[in-house]
Amino acid sequence: MDPEAGRTIGSVMARTFWSIARVIAVCYAVIVIYALLASERMIFQPPAARNVQDRVTAIESRDGERIGFFSDVTDIHRMTILFSHGNAEDLSTVPGFLEELSAMGFNTASYDYRGYGISDGTPSVKKGYKDAEAAYRYVRDTLGIPESRIIVHGRSLGAAYALHQAVEFKPAGLIMESGFTSAYRVMTRRAVLPFDKLNNLRRIRDLRCPVLLFHGTEDRVIPAWHSQKLQQAAPTPATLVLVNGAGHNNLYSTDPETYQTSLHQFLTTLPAARDR
Repeated sequence: MDPEAGRTIGSVMARTFWSIARVIAVCYAVIVIYALLASERMIFQPPAARNVQDRVTAIESRDGERIGFFSDVTDIHRMTILFSHGNAEDLSTVPGFLEELSAMGFNTASYDYRGYGISDGTPSVKKGYKDAEAAYRYVRDTLGIPESRIIVHGRSLGAAYALHQAVEFKPAGLIMESGFTSAYRVMTRRAVLPFDKLNNLRRIRDLRCPVLLFHGTEDRVIPAWHSQKLQQAAPTPATLVLVNGAGHNNLYSTDPETYQTSLHQFLTTLPAARDR
């Protein structure tokens, strides 16, 4: 080959390579900027109508804003499930599920994040952590439920906040339903950004109580591999129940028998529940 022709081909290839590299760099920068600016609007999508459910009261977070709170506690010696709801839910959409839990013999409690239901303000990841902490402290300190009788339970977005409660406090157990490894990996599958939000895969490594994970085999919003990864990363006893045919929000209604059986089996791993 003519040396001059070889140099020309090499120069063209180099220019092509750097052109492609620049395009990739620009696209990556756009993704990073979009994640920084728009991610919380995607993570939090409260129902458009702020419906008020009966028996919802307001408690105060440590930064002075009110959050909606619901409780059905009939016996402080019973196990109490503190439920953190999903993204497009609020306290007006979960009473049916809480009633099912009550019928199984649990006390129940739940709360709204900032910007949901009657809660003040606008939602954010950091405010959600504070809301989760305020709800837990209210159950423990005001309602008087011993931590050994508290189970924190979260669905979808709420699974991240239930995990936060389980790491920051000392509940008897944790239930993660339709949970995700991290907020960004719901969209990208792999960690492609230098930062992330609601990183459950990293946070679960600090867990100190048993965990029960539920996931639907037909979940198209958050595929079941997310819960499989979380089970593998958990340092404490972790049970994964795949509900055959269930999607993202209908695990209990799809197979109530499997759901109830798995929940009662999970209770046998918790000392306080065994004693009862």
